[in-house]
Amino acid sequence: EALTPEEANAQLLKSKSGHVGLAFTLLGIDNSWLSDTSVEQTCSSLKALKAGLDEREEEGGKVVLQAHNFFDAWREDRAKCESILNKLLDCGVGVLLLVDSGGGATPWEIGETTKEAAAVFGGKGAL
Repeated sequence: EALTPEEANAQLLKSKSGHVGLAFTLLGIDNSWLSDTSVEQTCSSLKALKAGLDEREEEGGKVVLQAHNFFDAWREDRAKCESILNKLLDCGVGVLLLVDSGGGATPWEIGETTKEAAAVFGGKGAL
């Protein structure tokens, strides 16, 4: 049985492991983007994780966001990718992980895209 976001957050925060994280898929295999509702739910979960970390006063603990299919999403529609990630980064994220889930990006594409993403998101201190 699947846990609700609140139950999952509570379990993560009980672990007292320092960082806590959330993974999501920006762009599905069918080229469907993360919906606005899913963005809102993800944001709510991220805020709850951040509040939990603040509450337990964990030194150095950060909320980690794993953006699966990031490189495909960036290639498909950079503006939409930026919009979604900017919304989520404003929800308490301390570390943004860019994930090439399908393994379709070349090493030089990963390097170049990561530099571009750092220029966009690095000012938020999360990349």
